[in-house]
Amino acid sequence: MTIKKYVTYIMLSGASILSSCFDETEILLPDTFSYVAFEGGEVNILEGSISSFDVKVVYSGATTSADIAVPISITDGEGTLAVDGVDYSIDGGLSGRTIPAGQFSTTVKVTILDNDDAVGARLLKLQLGDVSGFKLGAPDTDGATTFAITILEDDLNIFGYTSFEEPTAGDVNLFNFDNGTEQTNNPGENSVDYTSIGGEMGFDTSYLPGQEGGADDPAWGVTKFQTDGYDASPFSDGAQAYLTSDADGLAEIVFDELTIPGTASFLQISLSTWFVDGGSWEDDDEFDVFWRTEDGDELVISLRSDGANMTDTPDGSGNNIGGKWTLISGLVENIKTGRLVIQIGSDSGAEVSLFDNIKIQGF
Repeated sequence: MTIKKYVTYIMLSGASILSSCFDETEILLPDTFSYVAFEGGEVNILEGSISSFDVKVVYSGATTSADIAVPISITDGEGTLAVDGVDYSIDGGLSGRTIPAGQFSTTVKVTILDNDDAVGARLLKLQLGDVSGFKLGAPDTDGATTFAITILEDDLNIFGYTSFEEPTAGDVNLFNFDNGTEQTNNPGENSVDYTSIGGEMGFDTSYLPGQEGGADDPAWGVTKFQTDGYDASPFSDGAQAYLTSDADGLAEIVFDELTIPGTASFLQISLSTWFVDGGSWEDDDEFDVFWRTEDGDELVISLRSDGANMTDTPDGSGNNIGGKWTLISGLVENIKTGRLVIQIGSDSGAEVSLFDNIKIQGF
């Protein structure tokens, strides 16, 4: 830093008159001051959303008469590190880049590989190496010595699924309930219980304690029919779905327990639902989805009627989702081994609903 004192004299009529005297502080940057930096510092990219993009390396300073060789490497960071050749590739590798003489930038072209591995977000962090004679990193927020690329996951592991293609659909579209808690399959009728053979999840239908059924000849259980006073065709996935009508209380369908890895950080439940449009839905009619673990039940999805139609909100104030297949989903917070539980409460044969295409997935 150089401090210069300025004294200004004005000559008037041959006399020297002192006009002003002051100190001025001036920062004199040396001619050699310049820097090399990444333009920007980080970016999040959804896997599969783009094929490639350029990371820009910039030079700030006087025009050079010689090339600037810029070493670039990969450095560590928090989280899962991206793998070269699996998650990404870099055109020309990482032998460094050159800013040509008289130019002020170069690029690193990164290609994001859309693989089927469900491992969560991955980090690719580029690091500038020392460039002789130049400062690394801009003196403000325009550049940095590192550039972090987070590749966001677009693939999910499927831990459990069913579209109800394996259980038996009855020759007639009904199921006669027992006046008790547990329900068992009846010959020739729709399946309400199913033991998995290794593909689709098994399930068990019952009434919660104190909430008994007793309706006669209701349409209930795994169905292949589309002609009993409703038209939900085609089903969301495949030729069968689980049908409910006239629960006459609160019914519960409990699915097989699924083992969730202790390393999992994301768990989602999704399914397709169809509710008859209109009918006789009442304010207290419900459709709830839980994740049941050793810790208890976590409510993941909750739908309620507005008194006329089923809606997409837990208080019945949302949009009418009757008369069409709707894909609904919810995130599980207690990510651990557990099972899907669906509870349905209604008391009229006109309150017809179906669900299909269930997936429990994550990474």
